[in-house]
Amino acid sequence: MYALQEPRYWLEPPEPETVGYCAECGQDIYAGEDIWEIKGELYCEYCMDSFKKEAENENGNCF
Repeated sequence: MYALQEPRYWLEPPEPETVGYCAECGQDIYAGEDIWEIKGELYCEYCMDSFKKEAENENGNCF
């Protein structure tokens, strides 16, 4: 067998770095993803979109 001299990321990409966990759903939040910090808690993009849609449905408009 031949030894690879360098990592070949196109064959197997590196594992993304986890920077935290969403306070609402508990999913991993990875480096490079959109993240919101509210009063010291981290929230993922999916949960923030859900909060926005819920607020729009209750009030008819966000603003």
